[in-house]
Amino acid sequence: MVKKNTDNTAPAEERAEDARSGIQVIRRAVTVLRMLAGRGQNGLSLGEIAAGVNLPRSTVQRIVGALEEEGMAAQAMSGGFCLGPTVGVLARGMGPDPVDAFHSEMTELHATLNESVILNTIADGRVLVLEVLSSTKPLRVVLPKVLEVDLLTSAPGKAVLAILPEDAREAAISAAGRPFDRARLLAQLEEARRAGYAIEEDEPYEGISALAIALPMGGKPYAITVALPSGRFAAERAVIAKALLASAAALARRLSGMRN
Repeated sequence: MVKKNTDNTAPAEERAEDARSGIQVIRRAVTVLRMLAGRGQNGLSLGEIAAGVNLPRSTVQRIVGALEEEGMAAQAMSGGFCLGPTVGVLARGMGPDPVDAFHSEMTELHATLNESVILNTIADGRVLVLEVLSSTKPLRVVLPKVLEVDLLTSAPGKAVLAILPEDAREAAISAAGRPFDRARLLAQLEEARRAGYAIEEDEPYEGISALAIALPMGGKPYAITVALPSGRFAAERAVIAKALLASAAALARRLSGMRN
């Protein structure tokens, strides 16, 4: 068995080759970031990035995937990819990390309602959980951060779809990759736009209901969701909706100030 030498006694030629390989990866990632920065929030497809940096699409996909994991790249609301929120944190120019950006409103909702408050975003036709502040009530909703929620039936999924431009919305729905009742979904999205929030009742999870608001930040949509056992939903819905709408207004003012 041949064991790779991983200490400083490796031949100088081998260490030099590793260094050159690492530098090449960094240079390629920086080139991709520069392209995304030049496009702003409009987004670039993987094919457009590959053509711009003269690399195979598969290589660009790996680079963008790694950047996305670190928050340096994100899916743009208009399709493709744009700079992610972590770039703003490092550059102190585009805006804070999403968890930090929405933290004060989430904390206030949690303290006021004592129901579980969740920060969500979407990627590849899925709703992702980024942060959870769990209720302290004996009967409560507890969600793991790794959970992926159905885009087409969940409150955060519908809240996000309701604010997306039509082409981005259709792309997200297509990425969900499953049959659905289009007329029903479009009616729910229209109601979410009218009310300012989306709801779910026992779908996608039986026994859980939720309300959610959605706002864009850094070219990517986010949702704040209040989730609770369905048995409390009817009694608390109006209070939660009022609190969420107040949070949405406060967030919109603050995020607008960040961009100015």
